[in-house]
Amino acid sequence: MAFTRERQVPANGLDFFVAEAGEAGAPLVLCLHGFPECWASWRYQLPVLAQSGYYAVAPDLRGYGFTGGPKRWCLPAEFAGRGRDGADSGAGLRKCHLDGA
Repeated sequence: MAFTRERQVPANGLDFFVAEAGEAGAPLVLCLHGFPECWASWRYQLPVLAQSGYYAVAPDLRGYGFTGGPKRWCLPAEFAGRGRDGADSGAGLRKCHLDGA
């Protein structure tokens, strides 16, 4: 069974909380939660994705769970997009399979 690891990833002035499972060199699956969820929405899928040969990453997006919120108000689309971009760039990720709930 694959174990889920947790860490903070600095990006765009915030520390994003990230849960991950699998090997970092494997194809990436980025699992994004919806409102009002957090990374834990993916807690059962992360080990299964890792066992299937993927590197599964589920961040808490800005303002959710253990990730801080933005310092200014912004539109929801801008908010979500920047959260994903920040998690990608902070983890050094470039290409991924994107999944959302």
